[in-house]
Amino acid sequence: MKRSKLDDVLESIFEDQGPQGLVESLSFLFGAFSITKDGIVVGANQAFCELLGYELEELLEKPLIELVVEDQQDCLNKIFSSKSHQPHQSHELALNSKNGQLKYTRVSPKRFIVRGETYRFTEFVDITETFHAQRKLQESEERFKAIFQHAAIGFVRASLKGEWQELNQKVCDFLGYSEEELRKLSFAEVTYPDDHTLDIKLINELKAGTRKSYSLEKRYIRKDGKIVWGQLTVSLIRDKNDNPEYYVLFIEDIGAQKKLNDKLKTSDLIVSASSDMLAVLDENCTYIAVNHAHARAFNRSPSELVGVPASEILDKEIYDSLVNMRKHKLESGEEVKFNSWYNYPGTGRQYMNVAYSPIFDKAGTYKGFAVSARNITDLKIAEMEMRELNEKLERLSFIDGLTRITNRRMFDESLDSEWNRAVRTDTSISFVMIDIDFFKHYNDHYGHLQGDECLVKIAQTLKTVASRSLDIVARFGGEEFALLIPSSNIKQAYQLAERCRREIINLQIPHATTEVEGLNIVSISAGVSSMTPTIKSSAFTLIDIADKRLYKAKEAGRNCVVFE
Repeated sequence: MKRSKLDDVLESIFEDQGPQGLVESLSFLFGAFSITKDGIVVGANQAFCELLGYELEELLEKPLIELVVEDQQDCLNKIFSSKSHQPHQSHELALNSKNGQLKYTRVSPKRFIVRGETYRFTEFVDITETFHAQRKLQESEERFKAIFQHAAIGFVRASLKGEWQELNQKVCDFLGYSEEELRKLSFAEVTYPDDHTLDIKLINELKAGTRKSYSLEKRYIRKDGKIVWGQLTVSLIRDKNDNPEYYVLFIEDIGAQKKLNDKLKTSDLIVSASSDMLAVLDENCTYIAVNHAHARAFNRSPSELVGVPASEILDKEIYDSLVNMRKHKLESGEEVKFNSWYNYPGTGRQYMNVAYSPIFDKAGTYKGFAVSARNITDLKIAEMEMRELNEKLERLSFIDGLTRITNRRMFDESLDSEWNRAVRTDTSISFVMIDIDFFKHYNDHYGHLQGDECLVKIAQTLKTVASRSLDIVARFGGEEFALLIPSSNIKQAYQLAERCRREIINLQIPHATTEVEGLNIVSISAGVSSMTPTIKSSAFTLIDIADKRLYKAKEAGRNCVVFE
């Protein structure tokens, strides 16, 4: 197998200074790493000791496999038994630290031979925080999917154009269509014509920002032609700049409730077995009929409520807001519907969908009203969790969609954070601006699909080279990449940039239209800058210097690194 320059460097330093000397020589280039012989630790840098909480003397002569969790020890054996030389291959392993806590790492082993003896140079990148963040996000996504798919209410996510983007099975059951069939229909095609105008009016109010959501009862046309009633709640989700993104719809089958409300004109039709809270009050707001669910919410029996004024059961503030303020609407024959949170003495805090239906005798005299209150707490919580998940996904959307490395947005935040840290600790920070040489020629010649593949290869290679946990590799824009290297000086940053340049050359990606002299493969140019920030200095200066040096690298013929 062909030896690399790194093989020669490792062997030379090892022969002169031994394993720990090799460790000390390479600590500024790499993060946490160890050197093993036959699986036994013979050298480790300070970063590796700090990662696991051991002193160096405790690690030396210790089998590395003892640090790996039991169910991954076979994986380590396979990695170390391999005689192949794959410099960019990495694996994820969980390590046992001295205090018993698990450290999740990305392991990059490198095999080298000195005087016929085989050694392993293994770098460990701490990904513990990333591992836990990804697991929490996955659990949150799975919880949301379960809520979405198995909810007892219809969920829909719709585009601003009215297209069905996501919907659960409950919507399909309610309308009698398959998901594939619904995606071919507009909302207007499943809406009863007389109800469509009001829907459009409320949608326009959402777009205009005059309301955040709306709820209404409306009729739908099923696939079999039947007319069904649904309680529709619509919210418009906006991005952080307050631009509309999509609609969230909740559709509840209220056919049974609608029929009940239509018939609920006298107390003898109250369904005691209903889980909804049902009651009838006379014109003086005194209970004349109550079902068990309603009475249970107040820690009473139905007989204990009948004949009692509602003002004696409800707190004055609640009574005034729920009854007195709506009484004139009921007396005029208007139904009153609203959603609100309540703290019931018997059943606790619940989010209720409430309907007041006025009752008149044959002469048209107002005789009181019927109350129907449904517990929709699960629906409200699902809505809140979905909004929270959307916000969380927004916060975590810091990865470039093509290359899967840090995007410009996350880079800017990281630069600001690392810059402020460097000011506090009076340490230097370095920056490398990288540009792919004649990439426009490449795209024109090979096409954009192959151009995308080239960008991905280069991004992953840069990420492999700049593998310290502190280092940040980002797509800066187009074919430009950026390396942010905290706690490093100009020399160290230059060496890292030069390693990146060589590794890109080693990829041997064909580039028939490059104008770099002597090359017919893809290459990069880089500008390097380094500063020790102060309160008065600006991170933009760091970027500007690197950008100007990148320009010098291009003037010098490209395929080079300029750091002064």
